[in-house]
Formats: sequence, C-alpha cells, structure tokens
Amino acid sequence: MNQEIKPQELLNNGYELVVAESPSNIALVKYWGKLKGQIPMNPSISYTLDKCKTTFEVYYKKLATPAESPIFYFEGLIANKFAGKTLKLIDTIASDFKELRNYHLVLNSRNSFPHSSGIASSASSMSALAFCLMDILEKSSDTNLVSYYARLGSGSACRSVFSPMASWGKIKNIENTSDKYATKISDKISTELRLVGDTIVLVHEGEKAVSSTDGHALMNSHHFRENRIKNAHKNYLSLINALELGDIDSWGQIIESEALELHAMMMTSDPAYLLMKPMTLEVIEKVRQIRKEHSVNTFFTLDAGPNVHILYPLSEKDVVIPLLKKFLSPLKMIHDQVGKGTKLIKSKKC
Repeated sequence: MNQEIKPQELLNNGYELVVAESPSNIALVKYWGKLKGQIPMNPSISYTLDKCKTTFEVYYKKLATPAESPIFYFEGLIANKFAGKTLKLIDTIASDFKELRNYHLVLNSRNSFPHSSGIASSASSMSALAFCLMDILEKSSDTNLVSYYARLGSGSACRSVFSPMASWGKIKNIENTSDKYATKISDKISTELRLVGDTIVLVHEGEKAVSSTDGHALMNSHHFRENRIKNAHKNYLSLINALELGDIDSWGQIIESEALELHAMMMTSDPAYLLMKPMTLEVIEKVRQIRKEHSVNTFFTLDAGPNVHILYPLSEKDVVIPLLKKFLSPLKMIHDQVGKGTKLIKSKKC
C-alpha cells in the first residue's frame, strides 16, 4: 500500500473524484448527552465557522462486485489510526444504499487548523464526508439527508451543513426542528448577531483526557441530567429571542452560562473529570476584564475542552482583536468568523 496518496495514478486508473469542504461549528446552547441512534438529549444552537474547516477528497471507482475496504489518508499520508469514524460512517450509509458497497474508495482529508487544537474536527470532517458520499449517490442536493448522515458520523457534524446558524434537536411547538438532522436558524436573526467573529485561544493543543464520546455516555446516569435538559430548553428559547431582538447582553450571558454549565456537568459526573486548565480560567477573566474596562462586546464560550472561543460582533473586530493581542499574548490565537456551511468543490469526472 502506498504511504503517500497518488492522485494522478488513481485518476489514470479509472477513479473519479468528489471534493467537499465543511467548516467546524461552535455551539452556543450545548449538546451534551445522547440517546440511542445518536439522538441528542437536549436541543443545541451553533454558529457555523469559516476558516476552521476540513477538505475531504474521495476517489471512487465502481466495480462489478463488492469492493475491498476503503483506504484512508490524512494530508496525503496513510493514516489508518484516524479511520475509525470514517469507516463506520461509510458502513452505515452502505447499509442504507447497498450500491455504495461496490465502490472502491480512497479518501484523503486535511484540516485548516492544527490537529487536537480543540476545534471540532469530527464536525467538519464527518459533514464533509457525508456530503461526498451523498454526491456519489447523487443525493447531495438534499441537505437534510446530508445532515442526517453527518449526525451518524458525529452528532455536532449535522449542524456544520448549514449557515450562518443551525439548530439541532426537537423543540415542542417549533416547526422545522428535528432530532434526526439540523436545520438552518430563522433569517430573523439581527444583523449584528449574525455577523460574529470567533477568536479561538489555544490554551492546550494536546489530546483531551476524556473523549467527548465518553463524556456524553456519563450523562446517561448523571444526577443533574433532567435539570440540564430543562435548562437547555429554556436557554434555547431565550437565545432565539435574544438573536431576533439583537439583545447582545442577553446573548452573551446565555452563551457564557451554557459554557460553564457544560463544564459543571463534567465536574459532577461519576467519575468526575476536569478539562479546563488554569490558563482557561485566566483567559475567561481577561475576557471579562476587556468587556468591563473597554466597553466592547466580548463573550466567551467553551467546547468540551480547555480552549476558549471569544465571540464578538464583527462590527467591533478592529477594536477587539488588538485588545485580545494585548491582553492574551503570547497565547496562540486563531481568528475566525461565522461563514458558510458544507459545500461542493469538485464533482464527478475531472
């Protein structure tokens, strides 16, 4: 097996190519805990990012009989250790679309951000892969279907399909909400809270001590589980209201509260665990200091890890970023913003 991918050789041997690009996303109301079938315990809302993305290339060749196992590359090099979720999603889709089993697949992905940087690479990669596979099956125009299968690869991946914001999880009496796929948030969002910057502060770039999968599982018997579900529904509705009214103070208070509650659930699990680092708390205090002393709208949120996402209206970017550099240097930062969802780069015969 080649240790390096050889694209031209594949194309010369009758393979076709589809390429899709999908961003990560940052949840404001957090998804934490899941039921059988990758169904969320509570609804979530996220911003779809722009620069932090995965590009997935899928070379495919149809055979007369079932094909050998797919070959997986990461950034052009053979990477079987990263292939677990990828192969599982391919098998899941092939269970529903038998014709996929007759395609030999050679996959190559790359991220625009560092591996293990705390940016949700499973969200960006699984949504990009789902799009590619649906394109091979000529079904990629159905974004709900793409989101459905992205969810089966990684729960939060279903939200990356849509922009600028996505909702995932059924809410009683709210149309177009679903547990099985994400949906685009209403266009009623105020302009200022639609055009938002996200600076990711890299406190720690190593692997997390506890995987998100294991963390989700601990919610099954968590003694605060029902209260968390209730709070998430309340915060979901309050956040939608703040987004439509352009109420930045309420928006910021909700997303900060959700971030801290997420980590509180981790710290009160059995077994309990702590993913924040001392520097995480220092960054949070700096964000609050900047907001108070300089009267700018900087608010923090966290995923299930130590790194900090600082959100702010893009209209304040020219003021906020110099302040972040001043207060948080020499920490590494990635400056991103709300962008587009999953998109096709190349399809069918080259």
